[in-house]
Amino acid sequence: MTISLQERLTIVCPKCGAPAEHDVWLIVDAAEQPEAAAALAAARLNLLGCEQCGHRFLAPAPLLYHDQAHRRVVFVPPPNTDELTWRDMAYELHAVLVGSIALEQRQLYLSDMQIAQDQAGLAHMLQKSTRRTSSGSAPPRFGKPVSSVIGDLPPEPTQPARAMRAPNDDPDHLLHAIQQLLDADSPTAMQHIVEQVPALLTQVAQDMLEQLADVAVEQREYAAAEALHRARIWLFAYQSGMTPLAPHLLAGSTPTAPAPVEVTAEHQHHLLAAHTPTELWQVLHQFPELQGDWVDAALNDLIDQYAYEGNERLASQLEERRSALAQLRTDPPPPPTDPLQDALEALLTAPDEDSLAQVLIDYPDLLSDAAQVALANLAAEAQQSDDEDLASYARECRAMLQQVRVGLQA
Repeated sequence: MTISLQERLTIVCPKCGAPAEHDVWLIVDAAEQPEAAAALAAARLNLLGCEQCGHRFLAPAPLLYHDQAHRRVVFVPPPNTDELTWRDMAYELHAVLVGSIALEQRQLYLSDMQIAQDQAGLAHMLQKSTRRTSSGSAPPRFGKPVSSVIGDLPPEPTQPARAMRAPNDDPDHLLHAIQQLLDADSPTAMQHIVEQVPALLTQVAQDMLEQLADVAVEQREYAAAEALHRARIWLFAYQSGMTPLAPHLLAGSTPTAPAPVEVTAEHQHHLLAAHTPTELWQVLHQFPELQGDWVDAALNDLIDQYAYEGNERLASQLEERRSALAQLRTDPPPPPTDPLQDALEALLTAPDEDSLAQVLIDYPDLLSDAAQVALANLAAEAQQSDDEDLASYARECRAMLQQVRVGLQA
């Protein structure tokens, strides 16, 4: 099945207003379309020319780039488009991409779609990746495996590992511990679970987490896959000494590699995609290595490099993130509220149909499986409390949301 997607669109010249039909790439798979990928790396993909006035311009169309070899999915919004609109475009193209890949070939990185500022930004990243590959360095990896972010897991010690494995790493016990880890509401609670089940630090647990995440992606349970991915990151960080670790749990283990001292392409994309202190704080939790003292100097080097290359916009954006990171170290944001809980409250209190439609636009999480489960639980709890009105309305909302989901999928 073909992954790449090209469509013939009628586009109006922004200079003279003359309409014309053009073949425009919407999805580019690097393996299928190497010429299109090369044009993208040169920032000239979908570069159109007007037959009337000769003006050359980039097509005002969204673009999704897929590179399986580098585990990379990047969306480029069309210029001058509001975020709500281009996010809908991104989700639609992402669904087309995933649907065009055979089920057995889908991997966890597909759920980690990155957002580029524009085609020039993506081109710069691809050029930098090419330079690294030609110089013998490993190309930047987007998403998984987690070892590309934290480092390789230390090999299990021969003798102490036997004691660690009994009885905590039998599959059922380990699966139960993983579920506890996912349900933990704080790093302290997660640390307590690891102390009770140290087998979570073994390669067996890492393999199980990876297998569970792959299954979640195959079932399109991307939220669950992301939660499993974050658990792997946390466990890697824990064993690498980036979070407090009881000394007896590391008895007999080999020394770990030092924390990275380079802001990778993946780091940059996540930092640039974070527009609020809360989002930036979430990036720091996803990539604990960015909490190191080396980050400020490394970002300064990148900023100087981009300024020297004439990319003032990217240099300015990174400078904003650098300053925001420094501020977060001294003044972290308050804990974020549960977005799904806020969405459900807005849904249940919407006074009329117009308000209800706006709620669906403002809270896309309402169309997730998690919202279906939450409404079912709410209906059951209301039923037990003899609140028949709330139980009935929760069931109605759940059925309505399911109809919307079916309609969107169709």
